This record gives sequence, structure tokens and C-alpha cells, in this order.
Amino acid sequence: MRSVPDARGAPSSSTSTPAAGGYAWAVFALTFGLMLSDYLSRQVIGAVFPFLQSDWGVSDAQLGALVSIVSVVVGVLTLPLSLLADRWGRVRSITVMAFVWCLATIACGLASNYTQLLLARAVVGVGEAAYAAAGAALLAQVFPVGRRAAIQGAFQSAGLFGSVLGVVIGGAVASQFGWRTAFFVVGAPGLLLALAYPFVVRDYVAPPLGANGSAKAPLAQLVRQVFVARSGNLSFLAFGLQMAIPSILIAWMPTFLHRFYTSSRVVRP
Repeated sequence: MRSVPDARGAPSSSTSTPAAGGYAWAVFALTFGLMLSDYLSRQVIGAVFPFLQSDWGVSDAQLGALVSIVSVVVGVLTLPLSLLADRWGRVRSITVMAFVWCLATIACGLASNYTQLLLARAVVGVGEAAYAAAGAALLAQVFPVGRRAAIQGAFQSAGLFGSVLGVVIGGAVASQFGWRTAFFVVGAPGLLLALAYPFVVRDYVAPPLGANGSAKAPLAQLVRQVFVARSGNLSFLAFGLQMAIPSILIAWMPTFLHRFYTSSRVVRP
């Protein structure tokens, strides 16, 4: 089988050939860790709602916007940034994306007013928009077909673990050291993973997409391929609706419990 240079100059198979076990699991560990960081950064905001409301007097609608802005940016930019990552290189793109969302999370802790915090949260969404697609593509390339379903499921589960840990860690740190420190603690570890990623993970050569055998295809053709199947479009819609309820619970449950138990202490003798 003929090999061609990859993005870092190392030989890479022109087809998707799973790598050896040790390397594949190293890729999984780093990619899983960044998915944890992704959702830690996304969901930590819910844990600090009471602190933001106490310090800045913001409304519930403004608090909700701090959650929604990330989801809106991710929804709008997922497709274009995923296409860009595929053409620019998945490893390079993942590294840049991780730095963007981690630094934006740290910037949330440095915000001096609500507008700055909202803008920083939007940048978090920019960094996270294409990560799931790029990370899943890399994992599919390094693991054999028989393991891919399990690996992809484990990779996606990092989002659930990260969501819970974001609330738990964010709340614990904010209550002891202040809400700004919660953003620093959540954002900083991802920078270490982002630094290590390009030194461990090798990119692969994308398979031909265009009609002439080119790795590039017209944007209109790619969009048609994504949305051509009616069942696929319904799955996109169903997945989005299914994600709405747990996202709402994760964002607002800490605030609900805080208000319930605070008001109970006030009312009871």
C-alpha cells in the first residue's frame, strides 16, 4: 500500500488504516480529555449563576443568555468550521480550537461586566463548534471498524461527565474561592492537553471527496451530501430537541436548589 506524507511530514496511509493499540489509546485519552474540557467550560456557568446575580444583579434572562449563546454559536458554526477543519487538518484545528475555548473560559473569569462575560462565552462556542466532529473523525481513523461504535460512544460520554463535573467543580470552587476562580480552574487544564495534542497525535490524509478524485469538493456539494437524507435531517432535529431538556436541567438545577434551600432557611423559624 502506497504511503503519502501527512500534515507533519510523517508517512501516512492513503486509506484509513487503524493504528496500533498503544497509539490509538493515547489518541483516545487525549481526545476524551479535551471533550471533558469542552463540556467543563460549557457548563461551569450554571454553577456560578447565584454568584453572578448577587454581584452584578443580572436578571434570569441575562443568565440564560450566557448558556444559550454558546449553544447558538455552536449550532451556527459547526458545519462551516468542521469543513474548515477537514481541509486545514484535524490535529492542527483541534489544537487551535482547544486553546480558543480554554482561553475564552479563563477570560470569563476576568470579565468586569456582563457584556464582556457574554462575549467571552460566545468565543467559548466558537472554539467548541467543530471539536466533536474533528475528534470523532480522528478516533474513527485510528481504531478498527469493530471498535468504532464503542469508541465513539465512550467519546461522546465525555460530554455527560464534563457537564456534571463542570457544575460540581464550578460550584465547589466558587463557594470557597469566588466565581472567577471557578473559570480559571476549569479552563487551565485544557491548555495542557492542547499543548500535548500535536506532539502525540498524527493527522491523516483525507479521502477523495470531489468528482475528479480531489480531496476537496465544492461547498454546495458537501452541504447537499450532509442534508440529502430525510431520515438524517429528522435525526438532526430529534437530537437537538433531545438535548434541550438535559441542557436546561444542567444549567438551572443548581440555581433552583440554591433558591429553594435559601428561601427555606428564611421561612423556617
